[in-house]
Amino acid sequence: MEDYRNKLKRSIIFESIFAAVSVAVIVLSYMRASAMDASERAGSFFQGFQAGMFTVWAGVMLYGIFVSAKALRSREYLRKLYIKEHDERTLEIYTKGQAKAYRLCLIAFMTALIIAGYYNTTVFIRSWLSRLFQQCAAV
Repeated sequence: MEDYRNKLKRSIIFESIFAAVSVAVIVLSYMRASAMDASERAGSFFQGFQAGMFTVWAGVMLYGIFVSAKALRSREYLRKLYIKEHDERTLEIYTKGQAKAYRLCLIAFMTALIIAGYYNTTVFIRSWLSRLFQQCAAV
């Protein structure tokens, strides 16, 4: 259980770093968006997309920090969280469902969207629409 406690401490550190970077990107996006004039509509859309995506990312990181901190304070909650993360049935479902590969592809695609937005608005919008279509087709 001590190893799991150390794992949670490390995850709090990494999630704090990622949340701080996300907040910095959000602030920069809003600063750049406020400096744009009305003729830069597509750039404004990209800045909003980027700020929204990093806002969700920061929220996920903060949630992870709070859950880990709560587990470190309470032995009962630590035990429940450990059981939840190491449940064989859930792990088997994730393995069979290829959940890790899907998440990795999603993160890679969203990163590519952010990079594409800096170079070409048309590529960004087409890639975004294809990702939206993939998500709708998967449901």
